[in-house]
Amino acid sequence: MLTMEKTSLSEILGSYIDLCNEIEYWETMKRGREIEWKINRKLMFKNPSPNGGGYIPVPMDIAAGNLDKIKDHHDNIERILRIKKRMKRQAEVVLSRFEGVEYKVAYARFVERKLLREIAIELNYSYDRIRHIMSKINKEISED
Repeated sequence: MLTMEKTSLSEILGSYIDLCNEIEYWETMKRGREIEWKINRKLMFKNPSPNGGGYIPVPMDIAAGNLDKIKDHHDNIERILRIKKRMKRQAEVVLSRFEGVEYKVAYARFVERKLLREIAIELNYSYDRIRHIMSKINKEISED
C-alpha cells in the first residue's frame, strides 16, 4: 500500500477538493452554454423588436455564426470536463490505497461522502474518535 511522507494529507485533500470544485464550475459553464444555445436557436426564428412591436428575425448568417461559437465553446468545455473527471477518478483510486486511519477517514468523508457515524462503524472506531480525526483534518485543510 501507499503512504505519503512528503506530501501532507491536507495538501492532497486540498488538491482533490479543488479538482471537485473545478468540475462543478465547468459543469455550470456547460449548462450555461446549453441554455445560451437554445436561446440563440430561437432567435433565428423570433427576435423581440426593441420597440416591443413584434418580432424581427435575426439574419440567418449571424444567428448561425453565434450558434457555431457557442457550440465550439461547449465542445471545449466538454473536453476539459472529460479530462478533469478522468483526473478525479484516478485521484480517487490512488487515495483509496493510502494507509492510516486519517487517510481512510478522509477518503470516506470527502470521496465517498459518508457520515462520521458510518465511518466510525466501518472502521470500527468510536464516533468521538472519528469526529476528533475529522476535526484535525479540517483544521489542517483550513490552515493551508
